[in-house]
Amino acid sequence: MFPQITYLIIKAFKTKDKTNCHFITIDNRLHKAINEINLTSMYKRLTLCILAYFCISIQLFGCLMANQDRIIPIGTNESCMIGIEIISQRKGSGEFGKIPVWDYTFTLKGFNEDHSDYIIHKLNKVKDIQENDIEKTLQKEITKAIKICSTISGFEQLIPKQIQFCDFQKACSSIQLFEADGRLNFKEGSNDLVHSISYLDSSYTDEIASAYKEYFDFYFDSSRNVVGIDLKISSIRIYENSQGSILVFHLATGQEFLDPETGEYPEKSPYSYDFPLQNINDGIFQEPILHHGKGFDYYLLKKV
Repeated sequence: MFPQITYLIIKAFKTKDKTNCHFITIDNRLHKAINEINLTSMYKRLTLCILAYFCISIQLFGCLMANQDRIIPIGTNESCMIGIEIISQRKGSGEFGKIPVWDYTFTLKGFNEDHSDYIIHKLNKVKDIQENDIEKTLQKEITKAIKICSTISGFEQLIPKQIQFCDFQKACSSIQLFEADGRLNFKEGSNDLVHSISYLDSSYTDEIASAYKEYFDFYFDSSRNVVGIDLKISSIRIYENSQGSILVFHLATGQEFLDPETGEYPEKSPYSYDFPLQNINDGIFQEPILHHGKGFDYYLLKKV
């Protein structure tokens, strides 16, 4: 009987599922699969109970899964922006995976105007970070990065000037997303200059946005949908120094929920970061995230 149960589990997982938790649910597929095997009524009931327990446990772990790829600008030199790349994944910990924790990989990089980059120094990999410890973890790595950057010729620190949270919209503050020529593009401010988002190109193979592109390939038909069609703006940051300014914005997707009372999506509520901004550490925050969210930062360099 147990080899048959294993067969059912494998068969169920081979079916792409688009439910809330990205995993199988207890529905007619399980009944149909069980009926394909010649089991007695007692064994069928037992098999269904085992599968139900297995699937519910997997869903509890899977419901906290999310990914965010972030860029924390530290400063600039004559050739590029220097900042921390953060590749992070949220998962469930504890009994039935009910406690959200994050795994972070920090890398100090040089980011070029054409969105190519290079590694300056591999920083830490930190596992199982609880959400109330995220900002403290970020501050610790930023302090290390600043110390390393102080040895780089021509390095000048950036100062955060503005942080705005957009509540996942297609247009927010100075940024507007739109589709053109089969690509996701954006405009900044009143400038008519159109910018593409090169991280979404198939030719870009680094880690930033890779989790999102895997998600898109699973849930969308790329022959019919523009890559990035579901992305919205989560936050916008502006940094400055004497060498120029840098715009960083976070693009994200995920599941948004209807208001149970109205049956509609809640009205969007963008807001600004209200704390004083005098140095890089003042701009540390937890990036908002949607249910099963996938998101990544993108930047625009403006030299003086």
